[in-house]
Amino acid sequence: EDLGATLPMITKICLSFSRFLTSKGFFLLGGVILAIIAFQIAKRHIKPFQYILDNWKLKLPVLGELNLKGELSIGLSTMASLLSSSVPIVETLEMSQKAVSNLVIKELFNRGRITIEEGGKLSEVFTNRLVPNMTTSMIVVGENTGQLDTMLVKLASIYEDEVAELTVRLKTVLEPLIIVMICIVVGIIVMAIMMPMFSMFGGVQG
Repeated sequence: EDLGATLPMITKICLSFSRFLTSKGFFLLGGVILAIIAFQIAKRHIKPFQYILDNWKLKLPVLGELNLKGELSIGLSTMASLLSSSVPIVETLEMSQKAVSNLVIKELFNRGRITIEEGGKLSEVFTNRLVPNMTTSMIVVGENTGQLDTMLVKLASIYEDEVAELTVRLKTVLEPLIIVMICIVVGIIVMAIMMPMFSMFGGVQG
């Protein structure tokens, strides 16, 4: 100010953000904590909200596929274990439904149970836009050959491998992204500090 130099916009933004955190940071933190608590309560006790959230999870890029295949892997491996132990298929589907956590996948297994009770086939339910075509095809083969438990074991194994591979790929992509984000934040702070210094040096020399 004494030298008549003006602060760069990036420095003004950083200073304003700093003042906001200093004066209202506790309110912001409290609001975030309350929002998280409200979200968790809604997720646990409001079924429609949980269903919408679970449906949204399955539609996310990459993460949706990871979530879907992880849930199917758990449900199908549970079915395979129970069927190989000679548990009736209706009870198998009911218990497999309890094994998964996503409400959309739970509904899929529940529809399978209802379809079987009405005399239908499991493949009719798994012919669904949500379910990969490979799952439907292998279930059809299992039903036609009487080796449904064997097909389900293979499916569960395939999905387990795919989930592991997707996790590795996601980690490989996220690591450089996080580094880039940190570099951007650090770069902005350095610029906010250095640019006023250059302006001040210019004012002194002038």
